Amino acid sequence: MRDHIGTVWYERKFFVSRNWTVDKRVWLRFGSVHYSAIVWLNGKEIIRHEIGHLPFEVEATSFIKFGSENRVTIMCDNRLLVTTVPQGELVQQPSDKGNRTNICF
Repeated sequence: MRDHIGTVWYERKFFVSRNWTVDKRVWLRFGSVHYSAIVWLNGKEIIRHEIGHLPFEVEATSFIKFGSENRVTIMCDNRLLVTTVPQGELVQQPSDKGNRTNICF
């Protein structure tokens, strides 16, 4: 949501195969959240992250329901405080595939 200031909630359901329980580790990776985020998986908080636009990840294997539906919930807060870093200007730059994407400098 461009130009929104404040808290935003995002939620998504996904399925993880029962076959993964044998030898797979499950990681959740976030490419960019501005500025702070709290992530829950199946109702349990699994990570808090601050400092905008940096990727972060968390091993979620122990929180996953294998062979069943899972729910990830993310609370993002981009309010500018004395302790946060301003977002900066959004500019359009072509990506490697020639598509247009938002890149912050």
